[in-house]
Amino acid sequence: MKKFRSILSLILALATLMSCMVISVNAASFSDLKDIDKNADYYEAVEWAFAKGFMTGTSNTTFAPEKTLTRAEFATFIARFAGADLSEYKNQRVFSDVNPTSWCGPTIAWASANKVMNGTGNGKFSPNTVITRQEIAVLFNNYINFKGIILEKLVPETRLMDRGSKRCASWAQDAVINAYKTNVLPLDENDCFNPTVQMTRAEAAMALFALNTSIERLSAEREPLVVAYFEVSNGTTFDELKDVDVVNLQPFKADGANKELLTHNKNRIPVIKKAIEVANINPDLKYVLTVPVNSGPDVEQWMDSYAECDDFADEVVKIIKEYDLDGFDFDYEFPSGNLPQKNLHYFLTTVRQKLNALGTGKDYIVSMAIAGGTWSGSLFQDLGELQHYVDYLNYMDYDLHSEKDITYDHAAVYDSIYPNGSTYADAIMSINAGMQREKIILGAGVYSQNWHNVQVAAGSKVGLHCVGTHNDEKPIYYNSYRAWIDYEKIDAGIEYSVGGWYPHINETSGSLSFFNPSTKEFISGDDDRSIEKKCGIITDLNLGGIMYFDYTQAAGAYDYADPGEKAERVWIFEKTAGWLGKEIAPRPEIEE
Repeated sequence: MKKFRSILSLILALATLMSCMVISVNAASFSDLKDIDKNADYYEAVEWAFAKGFMTGTSNTTFAPEKTLTRAEFATFIARFAGADLSEYKNQRVFSDVNPTSWCGPTIAWASANKVMNGTGNGKFSPNTVITRQEIAVLFNNYINFKGIILEKLVPETRLMDRGSKRCASWAQDAVINAYKTNVLPLDENDCFNPTVQMTRAEAAMALFALNTSIERLSAEREPLVVAYFEVSNGTTFDELKDVDVVNLQPFKADGANKELLTHNKNRIPVIKKAIEVANINPDLKYVLTVPVNSGPDVEQWMDSYAECDDFADEVVKIIKEYDLDGFDFDYEFPSGNLPQKNLHYFLTTVRQKLNALGTGKDYIVSMAIAGGTWSGSLFQDLGELQHYVDYLNYMDYDLHSEKDITYDHAAVYDSIYPNGSTYADAIMSINAGMQREKIILGAGVYSQNWHNVQVAAGSKVGLHCVGTHNDEKPIYYNSYRAWIDYEKIDAGIEYSVGGWYPHINETSGSLSFFNPSTKEFISGDDDRSIEKKCGIITDLNLGGIMYFDYTQAAGAYDYADPGEKAERVWIFEKTAGWLGKEIAPRPEIEE
């Protein structure tokens, strides 16, 4: 019996010693590999993985693309991909079936220590077990969590058709959903994930390549958009549009109860387009039809069914065709939360399909405006899914909180008294939802919010976060209150007022407000510094751009270098282009 136990112990020791003994041999160059099909789907991925040193050959002339892959091999590939320093993981025994001195010992110890790969139970890792698609999904999910990465959801919601033995394990379900939504491990032509299918070396290279591509998308270079909403009845010289990419024209409102678009100065559309064309201000400017709504419940009556969504879409597309516009923006500011999401998605999809069916060859824009804050995000249930039906979302980050009784940071850049009530919070909420970053357009307002009867302590000249009565009358616009600001005095802590209005910059939120202690009136809005900070968020997080509401000369498309003389216009869009790192267009020549 002792002899048998000795033999058994020797066998177990040899098994442990032999674990991870799958040793790869690196060919001199990729061209030396003779078993690689240049026409295969895997070719680019294998070439990339080989060039990066993440994967090597199985001999001097072979890669063995169809050979299955073990857990130990994949631990090694992911460690190389992560650029892991394995020096501190040498000779660490973590699992009973992994020899710490073997070629895969340090990588498995690293993967375990950083929660990238877990064991298979009973203190074992099963290094020589062939890895499956669901295991790689979990591994990738662990890896991006380890790196603090949130990948974008590039694929719309799909109903998984896997059945029976191919249905993924409960411990892998979330990772599997994330893997196919981020396009790291796509579904097959039958919408099946095939979770228990074993991975080949070529498929592993393709998966790693897809993961890398998704990570690189987060920092891909892009030109941020500048979007400006414009009420067509207002006058303007249009020259400030030289630094705008998309102008959202507002000639209509949607009347859902009566199933019609209410016309409003639509004859101004061709006048505006012609004036810009004649002046040759911005030949690449896109004109988008914006349909604002009086209220969510009202417009939702026109989307109760797919048939009504079709009718609504027909009315929208008819106007776009009539005036040769470049797209549609749905100003869906106050949803009720009762409209089925599938109806909204169907409506947006139908608009796009009907626009494409016009056969003009235009790449039409379909966008949507939503109120800022988690309240709005929660009503749309899944921003990561909503994004697939629009080119981008315009966040109304100047309507961040609708507390009627409290004067607040109307255009807050960062959170102050309201958690998740800021432009930055909207950006993070959207990223966490898996939105593609180029589809996140943060908002800046060129108007203020106003309050009456603000209750402050005697002698206070701030008025911020106090009880007051909201004023729904016409607000004060940017080019008026911008002229009241003296940043040098504010920075120096010198108290001053303009017409009884005392300025205050809240350092926590990064926003501007004014208070008049005599009349007990309070206003808050965006200014140069808050907008510059918002542009900083856009460039730091590599987002899609910025949106302004509601621009015209009257509403503050410009301010003045010297408010006293009003000699030189300083355009907010020109400043914005500089803050976003865009090239500033030359100013149009003005005839004397």
